[in-house]
Amino acid sequence: MRQGTWLMTVDGDDIEIEIRAQSGDRSWRCSFTVRKSEINPYPGQGTVEFKLVRDAGTITFKGSFDGEQGLGHFQFQPDASYFDELRKMGVEDIDDHTENSFFVVNVTRDFVRMLNRVGFTPIRERDVADLAMRKVDEPFLEYWKTSGVEGAGEVHNLFMLKTLHIEPAYVEDLKKAGYMHLNVEQLIQLKRQDIDGNYIRAVNSGSSMPATPGELMVYKMMNIDSGYLASLRKAGYDHLSQSEIRQLSSAHVTADFIKGFRDAGFSDIPVRTLMLLKMRNASPEDAKSFRDLGYSDLDLNQMANLKNEGITPAFINSFHKIGYDKIPVNTLLMLKMSGVDADYVAKMKAKGLNSPDLMKYVQLKREFN
Repeated sequence: MRQGTWLMTVDGDDIEIEIRAQSGDRSWRCSFTVRKSEINPYPGQGTVEFKLVRDAGTITFKGSFDGEQGLGHFQFQPDASYFDELRKMGVEDIDDHTENSFFVVNVTRDFVRMLNRVGFTPIRERDVADLAMRKVDEPFLEYWKTSGVEGAGEVHNLFMLKTLHIEPAYVEDLKKAGYMHLNVEQLIQLKRQDIDGNYIRAVNSGSSMPATPGELMVYKMMNIDSGYLASLRKAGYDHLSQSEIRQLSSAHVTADFIKGFRDAGFSDIPVRTLMLLKMRNASPEDAKSFRDLGYSDLDLNQMANLKNEGITPAFINSFHKIGYDKIPVNTLLMLKMSGVDADYVAKMKAKGLNSPDLMKYVQLKREFN
């Protein structure tokens, strides 16, 4: 795999080189960019010969070049002493493929020495090439090795941190917001959702139970903003679980909705009841009206169920007008389910069927229907 063909295209001060090689049923192809200053000597036009020298070895190019593009054959001669040094520095699994890839990526002796200084020894040749390709430097590696982020010192995680441009300043901002013990996966997910220290501080403001990284991600995905969470806390709901917050947000239960029921005399309403009230389209005005009609012991769950059955204060008040007060809740449900309204009772009374017991009219309706 040390000889083959080359294509070259000049792009300003850069040169794009593509090389191909084949040996038996094996083939190899790659493209890489070099600066003009790396080529020795820089080719003229016509038939040319020039070299590209790096720590890993030397490629000699022969062919034709017109000043902008060229093609021909190459010969690669790896530097054996270089690869011997790398083995002594703890680089493992070096083979013929390594020689090619280390040349293309331009893995220098100084780069491997730097990896040794920050504790990466022994290290696989593949990891060395990947770190070099991503152009990681010593400050980057030193920071992540001591960052306190679980797993950040592992090579495969360093690739992701570099690729996603997760900077030390971002991590330190999260730490200041109270998140001192993140792992790499959590850090990556927070970054992908643009969750920063300012968002976290706003979400946790006034809360005695800071959101977990997982909860922060759920809030962000559901577009639950910090203002909504702060309003719930102000309304007295500062110990909600992630699931409860998600349910309240999905049902559009707001702090004003809660305050309305509180002003109507209802406090410490369970989350499940708030959800039921919202689903049943029951309002604080309904609750107050039921109480004004004498149903002071009616809890909000019962009221929501009455509203769901179509039993409104207006329905109850229509019976009051024809002399029926303090109608039991069960009786109200039976009246509605049987289709007995105040008009029906008034008509029956006008026909002489007069009873103080509204259940008699329910029975009558059933018998003659």
